[in-house]
Amino acid sequence: MQVLFPWVSASVTPTPTMADIAVLDSAYLSGVTGGERDVWRRFVRWGVPVDSAAEWLQRATGGATLGERLAMIGAGHVVLIALAWVLVAHAPRTLRRTMTYAQARIVVLMAKIAYFIFVELALFPALCGYCMAASVGPVLQPGLWAGGGWSWTRIVVYWMVGLGFMIHFARFVLYCRKVLRPGVLWFIRDPNDPEFHPMREILEDRMVPQQYKIGRSAIMYCGIITACVLVPAHMAARVAPEGMLPITWDSLAAQRLGGSSLPSHTYAWVAFMLPIAFAWGKPFAVAQAVFDRWWRVAARVARLSEFMLGERDIMDEGRWVVLAAPWLPSCVARAWAPTEAVRAAFAEFRYLDEARAGPVEFALPTREYRDRLQAAIDQALVGSSVVFVLDGSNLRVPAIDTVPVVAGRRMLVPVDEHGRPVNARHDYEAADHPDVRASGLVDPALLPAPAPESSYRDQRFKREDHTVVYAPPALRLHLGMFIALGWVAIAAVGVAVLMLALAVGRAVCHRINVDDSTSNVFALGVGILCVVMGCAVAVRATELVAAIANTDGEGNAAAIIRGGRRAWTAFWKISVVCAAFLGAVPLAYGLVIEVYVVVVFRRMLENPDAPMGRGLVAAMVHNWMFSLVHVWIAHSVLRFYPDWRLSQELDRLFTGAPHEWHVWRALWVFAIPAILASLAIAAVPFALAAAMLWRYGQLTTESFARIVALDDIALLAFASKTFLLSCVASAAVWHACLLYKRWTRLARDRVYLVGQRLHNLQANGPVDEYEAVAGETILVN
Repeated sequence: MQVLFPWVSASVTPTPTMADIAVLDSAYLSGVTGGERDVWRRFVRWGVPVDSAAEWLQRATGGATLGERLAMIGAGHVVLIALAWVLVAHAPRTLRRTMTYAQARIVVLMAKIAYFIFVELALFPALCGYCMAASVGPVLQPGLWAGGGWSWTRIVVYWMVGLGFMIHFARFVLYCRKVLRPGVLWFIRDPNDPEFHPMREILEDRMVPQQYKIGRSAIMYCGIITACVLVPAHMAARVAPEGMLPITWDSLAAQRLGGSSLPSHTYAWVAFMLPIAFAWGKPFAVAQAVFDRWWRVAARVARLSEFMLGERDIMDEGRWVVLAAPWLPSCVARAWAPTEAVRAAFAEFRYLDEARAGPVEFALPTREYRDRLQAAIDQALVGSSVVFVLDGSNLRVPAIDTVPVVAGRRMLVPVDEHGRPVNARHDYEAADHPDVRASGLVDPALLPAPAPESSYRDQRFKREDHTVVYAPPALRLHLGMFIALGWVAIAAVGVAVLMLALAVGRAVCHRINVDDSTSNVFALGVGILCVVMGCAVAVRATELVAAIANTDGEGNAAAIIRGGRRAWTAFWKISVVCAAFLGAVPLAYGLVIEVYVVVVFRRMLENPDAPMGRGLVAAMVHNWMFSLVHVWIAHSVLRFYPDWRLSQELDRLFTGAPHEWHVWRALWVFAIPAILASLAIAAVPFALAAAMLWRYGQLTTESFARIVALDDIALLAFASKTFLLSCVASAAVWHACLLYKRWTRLARDRVYLVGQRLHNLQANGPVDEYEAVAGETILVN
């Protein structure tokens, strides 16, 4: 250690602060002279903790704590992997068939796999979480998330938040693949690609290109977080009214509700209702429908309808020019331009572009095609004050998202009027296929190098994986415009939803007399809940109005009446089902959990000097939320086994629209038996406790009321454990009896088979003395 960092003394001393550089020099740089001293002093001044790292490493060699021992184990593994890599990389050919070389290669491969798993599943999510924490700083309370130093808890929180961001970003990419034209997202790997083998790439590809991909992905994720989170957060902080932001949270400060503290289970109730509201309200489906329209508007504005969406629009392939004012922008002239005349002329135009359609009937070279189309458009606009001028070019682009990506090859290639690359250096089809190269259409000396061979996928150019689309002039500018319009929409929607949720939540809190001055997280949760439910009601109302509007005028009144009846029937049936299966059944089952689980553990963990306070209302609310999870698990199990009788009955009762459900039958088959069974099971310990109190002459109204209110749980816990042990003992005896019956039946069947065998032997021929004695012994036993 003194060789690497000479200023670290043999005895461990406290690390000096950066403020006192004189003490730092004297304590840690006393053994270094000349230029080396100045170098290490500059490292320390720049904030590089080389001195602290050296001191910690020296202390870790002792292995006094678990962290120090793990650090030394990790250092040993690093040294072992480095030695194995040196052996694999620089071993002579004579040693490459030895067992040592094979083992070293296995160590290197396992190290590569572990490294990439660590980067993908640990480092990347933690980095994204840290960027999220730094980006949402303007809308959060200072020190709530990003401050406070480093700890394992904070790192785990960063990792969880980053993992959530990566999952939602993957869902967003999947949504973009559904909306955009296939092939637009060729630069993002598609997990559904049958030729995508990440493990083989890790094992077979070199480390430097993989590191380059990892760094590029990290830059992309950080840039996306900065653009989509940091900038909208600053926008929200600037446009928010005074006192609305930042979002605060104080776990110690009690929220006030009419002078009394708001119960803690109210927060849990709001947090529990949010997933249910999101599942029923489907706000993401509403946002998807809104953004579907917005992407089309943005593509039309940027003249990229065919390039981005695969929907050709003749209005994207040219610009409007005002004859009296040619300097006006095309978007301004389009406001009063006769677009319908251009669309009609294009619809009647029967020729096709050979570069896009290929050598088919009525296909013309691109230049001749545009000249004829321009003449048809000019004829349709005769006498107008504006003209429509065709411009732009054709590009060969990927037609699928799983197109192989070869380093050094362009994905967007300009093509000529026949659909072939303008530059021979981009004719990858002729470079990869000898038959095309031998056709003589291009000079072989100008062709690029063939695609490199790969052991796990074919990287050669395939014509069916590419298509030709229109691209406007200054394509990068139009792409930037499209991305900017999409970013503006996402940022605006995010800021608007945040402001609206906070405003609605604060209004509700003030309405019910809740003070949110110290912690408005509750107001935010209530606001999001109200916004989601309001969005769901608005969507349902819009669907109903649209369905009524699509009916004929004569049957409009009857359709309205029928729709109203169906809506009312669906409303009360859904209300009954929710009240029964999401209210009464979980409450009754929650009472069972409280009596047999919570009370027993409370009695075991309770400190006599500091009793655990838990009222009946709080207990039932907590157990109700916990029981809802059990109800969902039971429903999932029934769905997983469709052959069960209860599963078939469930499908029969809840098939079709909500107004067609058999609610009363469902209550009689499922809800009422579950409620009665839960109440009966939960009442047994109370009855045993009351019987014991009556046996000792202490049964009074007050004593029994204390047991029911869960204030006195000693006797109730004893009764619950007694009943549970009795049930376990009864079940054990019953299973023992069942096992004994099965064993006796098996023994009787074996005796019968032996006797039948002896009978058959006697009927078929003489039996020797040994078999007869053995048979008599078995029969006697």
